[in-house]
Amino acid sequence: MKRLIAYYSASGGAKFAAEEFVSLLDADMLRVDTVMKFPQGNFGKHFVGNFMSVFNIKPILKKQSLRPTKYDEIIICSPVWAGKCAPPMLAFLHKYDFTGKKLYYFATSYVENEKYLIDDLERKTHCKIQAYSTEANNETREESAERIKQFAAQIV
Repeated sequence: MKRLIAYYSASGGAKFAAEEFVSLLDADMLRVDTVMKFPQGNFGKHFVGNFMSVFNIKPILKKQSLRPTKYDEIIICSPVWAGKCAPPMLAFLHKYDFTGKKLYYFATSYVENEKYLIDDLERKTHCKIQAYSTEANNETREESAERIKQFAAQIV
């Protein structure tokens, strides 16, 4: 079974998670990146990202080196903006047909309403999310690493 870790990282949390998953699972890693550059500061980044999330705006993605549809399982690592999967990752999920694939979602942000997040993601991707995990409020790197390890155990 071929496995891909696809991540979009605005501040390093999803990159950390993706690297941890790669160390725990037999998987390839793909960084999802946009043509548009998001503002660097927290305020600007969150303002633009939340605006895009609320209005369902998907940015244009840079070309990818891997073909995600060749994989059987895709583990998505992404922050959550305005209660939804970050727009760059949503653009990635809309770009490819993942029908028949196993999708897993690992959120690197705190989410108040997990059910809304997953329902929204399943509706937009037309795929069932096999398992998901969302960050606890103000989680440390050590806590995140432990959560990643527990999540990886569900996938193996």
